[in-house]
Amino acid sequence: MDESLSLENLEAIEELVWTLNASRGEFALVIVRCNYAQLRDRAIVALCEQVENVVVWAMPSETTALLEGIRECVTDETAAVLVTGLEGARELDELLSSTNRIREEFRLGCPFPVVLWVTDAGLKRLMRSAPDFESWGTTTHLEISIEELAEWLEARTQEWFRDELNQYSRSQTEWVSFKQEFVLVLDRIKSSPVLMKQEVTLCSSAVLGAINYNLGLFDKQHSGQIFSRSSPERAVFQ
Repeated sequence: MDESLSLENLEAIEELVWTLNASRGEFALVIVRCNYAQLRDRAIVALCEQVENVVVWAMPSETTALLEGIRECVTDETAAVLVTGLEGARELDELLSSTNRIREEFRLGCPFPVVLWVTDAGLKRLMRSAPDFESWGTTTHLEISIEELAEWLEARTQEWFRDELNQYSRSQTEWVSFKQEFVLVLDRIKSSPVLMKQEVTLCSSAVLGAINYNLGLFDKQHSGQIFSRSSPERAVFQ
């Protein structure tokens, strides 16, 4: 178990472990509300250490049917499926609406618990577009301390200073998720006058500019413009 996880998060993970083990062989929906990818990934590792035969499915952005996608990634031994990337679906509202319409099929097609990892914004869309499906689930919340968020923000800033942000082979969906998380971290840190200093604001603006630059490269690619991904993102701020 990751000792860096807070007591509250460890207790939430223990509850998830109990739920997954208690629901073996039958469908159960669990919704984990977690706004930060670094916390989500640590929690998933801790969860998989305690529950055997768990499938972690990073849902591709082109997915149009949740049930079909889950069925394609499981085997007869699968004890549970953890779904990440739901909010990255290109047609998310349509995917959720169709999931809501065929929700009864999950009871027969998924004889195992399904865990959906969503942010606050993702949970709102799930409740809006798939209210009946969402009502079946039990919701767990994972949170991260503001001190850890400040450390994460500092690490991303240092990557920008070393010109390393471009070295990550992120897809467009991953850059979008990264931007959403970065903005969430900034908003949380702004609530702490001690942590939100002027230099933090300036550096964060630069990093956000770099993220937008990389997202802009995908827009140019889709519009047919020629570009090089080796273009120095730092030039945007000079």
